[in-house]
Amino acid sequence: MTEPRSLSFPADRWLTDSRVYNLIWMGRWLERTENVTRVLNATASLAANQSQQDQAAFERALAGMAASWGVALSNNSAALKTMIRDDPASSIYQTLNRARYNATQVGPLELLQGISALLLDIEERAELPRTARETQEFTTEILDALQGIYQVIEDRWFHREPLSEEEIYRRFVQQQ
Repeated sequence: MTEPRSLSFPADRWLTDSRVYNLIWMGRWLERTENVTRVLNATASLAANQSQQDQAAFERALAGMAASWGVALSNNSAALKTMIRDDPASSIYQTLNRARYNATQVGPLELLQGISALLLDIEERAELPRTARETQEFTTEILDALQGIYQVIEDRWFHREPLSEEEIYRRFVQQQ
């Protein structure tokens, strides 16, 4: 019997429209989470590597980054908190939370556990990072956790295994 949360179906069964919808949106939200995190990481890296660590310059850079994602800010000092937790469509926490919602419809338990653990880590942080260096370390941790989530997807859904010599030869001959 197939686990109900698995996408592994016999050849004669189809995915329902709602499962496909949730699968697509889960992927889109995970991708958006990763993109926001990478841009935040790059912004923090650039600010941390400059000769003088000017907090106001870092906040201006964050405000510019937030504006590029369509996030309106009341002041520049709120940019980091907004991009990590608060903005409903572009913050790391909110996009990851939306990915988890869609994953509950189609994902295996390991995927839900990975996403939930990352959300819990963000929730339980007493303080969000304040400096560029802290932000860089924080976003690097998130990117590492996202790689773990992607690995669960690869392992559970795509079952990638090394090809045998016979399979490599067969594929080579087919190209001829």
